[in-house]
Amino acid sequence: MTHFGHKDEWQHFASKHEATVEAVTAAHKATLGLLQSAQAKTESPEQKTILALGLACLKEFEEIVLLCGNGYGSGANKLLRTFFERVTTVGYLGKRPDKVQQFIDFTPVHWHKLLTEADKKHEKVGLSEEEIAKIKADFEKVKGEYQDACTCGKKRLQGSWTKKPVPDMAEDVDKDLRLMYFNAFLAPTFLIHATYFGVMRVAGISESGKLHFFKPENEREMARDTLSNAHLLLIIMGIVVNKFFTLEADGVLEGLGKNFERVCRIEHEAGQKGVEG
Repeated sequence: MTHFGHKDEWQHFASKHEATVEAVTAAHKATLGLLQSAQAKTESPEQKTILALGLACLKEFEEIVLLCGNGYGSGANKLLRTFFERVTTVGYLGKRPDKVQQFIDFTPVHWHKLLTEADKKHEKVGLSEEEIAKIKADFEKVKGEYQDACTCGKKRLQGSWTKKPVPDMAEDVDKDLRLMYFNAFLAPTFLIHATYFGVMRVAGISESGKLHFFKPENEREMARDTLSNAHLLLIIMGIVVNKFFTLEADGVLEGLGKNFERVCRIEHEAGQKGVEG
């Protein structure tokens, strides 16, 4: 049977970051429990949206852990950007449930973009005439709500469901979340796009100037840092869900926070020893 993954990387990561693995496992279990409790209380569209975002966050966290454990730190770092955006969005909507419908109503804009591209470049769209007509009608209903001023003086469709930039939303959710924007959103963006900065960060260049074929050291370092950021984001998501659904799990989340601080100290001390050695 063919196995996908790198056993040597699993073993390296598990032995090198034992305390971190234990802590993120505990955080995953606790936040899964919070989401399950929230599911039992979910009725309104606002609650369903917050729950769906929370579940998406949990799944993304699992994907990040999988990549980190297999030596794909750069891949995990790319996902960290979307994870940060989801946590920021669920946090913002958790504080502003009046904005949930605005978030939902942008969906016809997404469908219309897909339809426009399919209609332009593909012979068969794969939708019935009735489905196409509905997409166009739904788009016409909401497009006026998502207009952005252009420098030419005309109006155009805005690129997202809200005009509020991601860092500003993060600031509204939590000042610590805003501080994470640099490492958890902006820097990973350079890895997602085709940038010289991103390529060189992954590949690396030796002191002699030789280009490496993706240095394991670079990947492992990114895996460590990415998982640390993802760990904290998962806890923030748990705090949002706990407060929005009044789950009364403050003690559990406080314990997760202390656990996070503990493993950060352990990782820092291990890093210092590595430098000294």
